[in-house]
Amino acid sequence: MHDLRRSLASWAAMQNTSLLIISKMLGHEDSKSAAIYARLQSDAVRAAMTSATNAMLKLMPTTNAKPN
Repeated sequence: MHDLRRSLASWAAMQNTSLLIISKMLGHEDSKSAAIYARLQSDAVRAAMTSATNAMLKLMPTTNAKPN
């Protein structure tokens, strides 16, 4: 039964469900208990980093200099 709970939490994390919600799903009083599932939320982290990087790159001046 415990494996089923962990599978549910893992799948919820992979769907980018917040750790607070995962904690509530599992009946934990402290959301820190669900921190183990944060490692499964890599897509959300990757998307946030890509978005921030793209925003920064848009602000960088472009040069018309030709490479040597």
